[in-house]
Amino acid sequence: MLYTQKRFVFKERLFNYSTIELPETQTYFEVPVLLNFNFGREKWVPYVNAGISISYLAKSKMSPLRKDSLYIGGGREVKEGEIDVTDLRQRLNYNLILGAGIKVKNVIGRGYIFLDVRYCHGLNKLNDPDKRYSNDDLMYKYFYTDSDFKINSFQYSLGYSYPLYKPKLKRKTKEKYE
Repeated sequence: MLYTQKRFVFKERLFNYSTIELPETQTYFEVPVLLNFNFGREKWVPYVNAGISISYLAKSKMSPLRKDSLYIGGGREVKEGEIDVTDLRQRLNYNLILGAGIKVKNVIGRGYIFLDVRYCHGLNKLNDPDKRYSNDDLMYKYFYTDSDFKINSFQYSLGYSYPLYKPKLKRKTKEKYE
């Protein structure tokens, strides 16, 4: 299970006098199911992986900003801080994953230090279409309603893995025949 955060910014110019910026941070618990293919068994082991992941959205926050230029030489900003938009998002999300990495054996004990890079392709819409008009602050202060969208992302990991088992070769015993 992974704990991941995704951040993105939606920007748009409205009515030729106003701009909005909506940075959003989403926090997920993700369960990837991957098939790995290792290239070799030396100390440095490059690998590729592919699979799917199911992720659960724990929290989603926006920090919207609207800038109006109402007259020459002046303007105003509308900003209130963070808005919780978790209810406007789908809680379960599905991704296809392609990745590659390298792991180094026996640097610290019997484990591996690894560097992993993955591309995640979102399969479902992240917004909930039934709730896109339910946040009055986003609609009337920032002139924003959700469009249908998916997220494709790159993920990187640097870590340490330790195998819990210690494989041993099974030796064949010679049987005596009488």
